[in-house]
Amino acid sequence: MAGAQFFRCKTYKRVQGRSGFVLAEFARVPWASGHVADPQRPILLHGMAPADLPAQLEARIAAAVEVTKTGKKRRIRSTLHVLMGAIFSFPALISELQADPALFERLAQWRELTIAWAKRQWGEQIWCIVQHVDENRPHLHVVAVSDDASLRAKLLHPGWVAKERVLKERLAAGASYREALHSADIAYRRAMRAILDDYHTHVGQPCHLSRLIKARKHLPRHEHQALRAEHRARDEAIRDRDQAIRDRDLLIADAYQMGLWQAEDEAKAIRQRARQSAASIVDKADETACAAIKKASRTAERMVAQAEAARDSVQAETRVLRQERDRAREAAAVRLTPYQALGERVAALGTGLSGHTQRAVERAVEAVEVPLRSKLAEQEAGERELRRTIAELQTRLRASERGVIAYRARAEQAEADLVALRHDREGPGPELQPKLAPGSYG
Repeated sequence: MAGAQFFRCKTYKRVQGRSGFVLAEFARVPWASGHVADPQRPILLHGMAPADLPAQLEARIAAAVEVTKTGKKRRIRSTLHVLMGAIFSFPALISELQADPALFERLAQWRELTIAWAKRQWGEQIWCIVQHVDENRPHLHVVAVSDDASLRAKLLHPGWVAKERVLKERLAAGASYREALHSADIAYRRAMRAILDDYHTHVGQPCHLSRLIKARKHLPRHEHQALRAEHRARDEAIRDRDQAIRDRDLLIADAYQMGLWQAEDEAKAIRQRARQSAASIVDKADETACAAIKKASRTAERMVAQAEAARDSVQAETRVLRQERDRAREAAAVRLTPYQALGERVAALGTGLSGHTQRAVERAVEAVEVPLRSKLAEQEAGERELRRTIAELQTRLRASERGVIAYRARAEQAEADLVALRHDREGPGPELQPKLAPGSYG
């Protein structure tokens, strides 16, 4: 692959949001990436994340001061250049890199050498280095901020440093401002040629990149004038195109900001409706839970009353049966008394009654006792049955009481959950943070 190296550095000032746009385009923010058909996230190679650059730059600007000619300190001017950006491009198309593994290895070598060269030039003043792969050719962006207290980005630009130095020297030597400025412009161009030569020595030659584009051939004057006119027309067309792109980007930024405001209003309305719906749901849940608790309490009280009434009824019936049994025993004892007395008298007389007569007496006694014993057995069986019934009722009563206790525990837990939910509902809801407009520094 034959191609020429490309390296350019430029400084940016705060006014009109220029540096903010540069940083947004650098990070591929949507409203600043209208010139890219399919914007992709940049690849971070060194330093902080691109999204953190605006906040860090604003903090440095707030702390920066400049010293006037009288020695007083003041805040830096809004027109001061505070940011230096450099771009390095590799002369190969993305499609060529994808088709040629060897060319891709040369790209990796060029990237490593370029990063090392940039670090030698600007050192710790480099804030970030990224690679963009969403345009026709891969290229690196370097963002640097001066560590000087006045935050002058031109101290990082070799051409501006040489120009200011020569301008001061010529003015001190007594030259007019026009002559000094002419000498300073020459120094600027020499310094930029020198740094391009240095970049070619350390990066271009190892990567087989040419220092200059192929020289143009000499043309007759009329052809040269025609070519210059064509170039001016082309430059004007490019400027018109760039201005149209900038206007479009501004329209996109305004539309994007308007969309954020509309989204914020819609989010507030949605959040209000959600709060109202949540309040309605909580109130309904509260009413349902209270009704369920009251219903369960009434059901439990009714079951307890029924069980107590059944128990009292069984106990009353048991007392009645026991009284009847006692009366039956007393009546049987009264009836048996004459027969017992008669048997005693017969035995005392010793008349030697025959066995037939004795059996007749015994049968008469049994005829009286058997019905009484049968009735007493029936009463005892009924009493046992009543005891079993009472035991079953008591078992059911205890189970009902356990159910009531468990239900009341669930009801108390539901009430606690409702209290917590009310607390969450009454607390301050999350508010949308206002969206910041594109960078206000240029």
